[in-house]
Amino acid sequence: MSKLTEWADGLSLSTGGRKLVGKAGIVPVRRLADKVGLTDFLGGALVRRDFHPVHDRGQVLISAACAVLLGSRSMSGIAVMRQAALVLGNPASASTLYRTLDAIGPVELVKIASARAKARSAVHDLIDLRPGGFPGSGWTAGR
Repeated sequence: MSKLTEWADGLSLSTGGRKLVGKAGIVPVRRLADKVGLTDFLGGALVRRDFHPVHDRGQVLISAACAVLLGSRSMSGIAVMRQAALVLGNPASASTLYRTLDAIGPVELVKIASARAKARSAVHDLIDLRPGGFPGSGWTAGR
């Protein structure tokens, strides 16, 4: 397990109690991206020599995707992820998201496609390990 996914060790979901997190439904989505390696693969695809950003670029892209799932319609909408900051940590700013997206050119798009393929393969491998495949989806071993 990478340092990027340690945030969720021992995490559980609850519907009651104290210290509740708004938009908590996004946490399992984010956790899934981390568990299948998508966050790490994307981060690796966007690594630049001699550049060490505060926010891993894979995390920035996953946070942006999660923000879209929560209804965001612009880069500033990544701020909606602050509602889950208690669990996920502080999200990148809109300007960091802009710089991340601005740095993606043709070479990075190929690397991102490769990262997505690796994550998809990891998901299929997990489905293959489950007897009967993925319930209700029609996905079974052998793809």
